[in-house]
Amino acid sequence: MFRPIAASRSPYSRWFNIWGKTYVMDPIEFSLPLSGSVGPTTLHPLIETNLTLSGSVIGKLYIPLDELDITQFSVSRGVSDDIWAMSATIDGLNEINTDVLRHATFSTTDHLGVSQSIFAGILPKSSHTIKDAANKTTINGYDYAWYLSRQQVQAEYRHNTAGTNPATVITGLLGGDDWEETTGIMPYKINQVTAWGDTLNSRVFDFTVGTTKKQAIDKICNYCRFVFMVKWIVVDGIATPAAYFVSEDDIDTDLDLPDPVTFAYPDPYLVGDIKPVAKGDERYNRVTVIGRNNTGGVFFSTVESPSVTAGDELAIEKIENSGSWTTQAQVDARAAELYGYYSATAYTYTAKLLDRMDLELLQKIKITGYTGVSENWMRITRIKKTVRATKDGVEKLVEIEFTENVKWSALRRMYRYSSDDMTNEIETIVDSRINQMPGLQVGVCTAIDGQEGTVTLESGETITTRVV
Repeated sequence: MFRPIAASRSPYSRWFNIWGKTYVMDPIEFSLPLSGSVGPTTLHPLIETNLTLSGSVIGKLYIPLDELDITQFSVSRGVSDDIWAMSATIDGLNEINTDVLRHATFSTTDHLGVSQSIFAGILPKSSHTIKDAANKTTINGYDYAWYLSRQQVQAEYRHNTAGTNPATVITGLLGGDDWEETTGIMPYKINQVTAWGDTLNSRVFDFTVGTTKKQAIDKICNYCRFVFMVKWIVVDGIATPAAYFVSEDDIDTDLDLPDPVTFAYPDPYLVGDIKPVAKGDERYNRVTVIGRNNTGGVFFSTVESPSVTAGDELAIEKIENSGSWTTQAQVDARAAELYGYYSATAYTYTAKLLDRMDLELLQKIKITGYTGVSENWMRITRIKKTVRATKDGVEKLVEIEFTENVKWSALRRMYRYSSDDMTNEIETIVDSRINQMPGLQVGVCTAIDGQEGTVTLESGETITTRVV
């Protein structure tokens, strides 16, 4: 966001003193008007920390989008999406120089008047379009996770031994101490996989040339049952993209999510109807889970409805085959979890709220007093925030999708294991075949008949071998 001040400085630049050094914030293109903002001009992410930066300060040019003549701004992401996607429409025709990737932010106030950073990311080259007839300029941007799908795994992390904790690999992929010069994403809260080599079998992660960092991170997360997410924090007053790598079971404590929120009827910010969507085509009355360990052992578990067991109804089967379940206890628990999810009708809900710019993806919410809506704890699985100018002023709309928290846990794992882990399957078959190959054995020859000999092995087994 800042760069060291040069010998000469534009009279339009703003300068700051940070860590005893002077930095200057470059002005945006002079062709862009700085009036008619629809939100405050200061970026205030939700988290502040005094964490010391280990990398060098990289000069960044950034555009505070909330200072422009924005007529509409929207940003959205779902749990199954890789990045945050942003779109903004600027009143007037503006040529935005994106030859150098531009860094952009957008902040606005929530229902309590608190400033919220709802976007901080980049504007890739050729990310804008000009509509002559409408006299508008549209720009698009993404958060910093965009880089992860455009960088290959470094040579030193293509082969990782089973003794290496996945947290070390994740940190290395981001660039370690040199994260600013590598991905621009700080390895902020990268938790150790404490189950590694214990309840979760340690394994080798090999990545071929051409594997993107995003693909590698996904593979690690899927096996370890962790969540990887890039958020923005403030370090010594500087907005910084920060990576989280935390267990699925710890997202409420380690992902720095806002406190759970309850919306009770009639909530003044909820507009329109809350719409439930039943996923009836995803119902199964028999679930079978297959797991395996590194020694070739295979584990099975089937859970079915009493009606199927009694022969009163035909089976509708769901089979999950994954090398991530490595004990009989894990397979049994997984089968029970999936049966609980698929045997009942799964609902997701959609709702629209005004001004609730404080809500976050994966945050817990509860809806009470609304007919047809479960009053169990829910989790936001998709969110879209829109700020737009209207004839009456500025409208701030938040659209969310959410589902019951217990359903979300199973849903995430369902997405993750919807197809077989072919790499693990091949590795398991190879390991099993190798284990079946006989090695050197010691025994005593008890009889010889021509070119055949009878040998009693130390194990007690008697075999016939060729005599030369």
